[in-house]
Amino acid sequence: LELTIHTLGVVLGILAGLELDRVLGFGMEPPSEALPFGSFLHQIVGAVIIAIAVAVYNGAGLRIIVISALLGAIALTGNFAGVAAGLHPAAAGGIGAFIASFVGIVVAYRLHVPSIVVTTAAIVPLVPGMAVFRGLLALVESGGTGAEMFGGAGTLIGAAMIGIGLAVGAS
Repeated sequence: LELTIHTLGVVLGILAGLELDRVLGFGMEPPSEALPFGSFLHQIVGAVIIAIAVAVYNGAGLRIIVISALLGAIALTGNFAGVAAGLHPAAAGGIGAFIASFVGIVVAYRLHVPSIVVTTAAIVPLVPGMAVFRGLLALVESGGTGAEMFGGAGTLIGAAMIGIGLAVGAS
């Protein structure tokens, strides 16, 4: 719930900034197509950075930060394996979250820390923040037309499915 609220806060902040930009006459247009994520290695580096940031934000010590970073890489690798196998993105995310959570439980048990400490930071890189943003942006920019509103709602439903897959996998 906290992650959802933080994500929606960021999305609404960006949307408010874009709307203020429009009102002031600067007219910045967001890209119409999603930007590519980059190579697998770049995405792993990004996942590690995100997992580290979440662990630091939650007040973790160095040992937990390192483990969270490794588990973030494992989660993304599991997600990639699911996508490569042709699974739905929600199922692939669930697999990545499951693998990271399973390894996290084993490591946390050996370190005598709660597993949620390491697994939460590890699965945050799989959260579909861009899909939530694009879905909300489509709803805001739809101007009340049905087709664009349904497109935005479909994107949000897809993001929710991935979120549910992550929750199921981590559980």
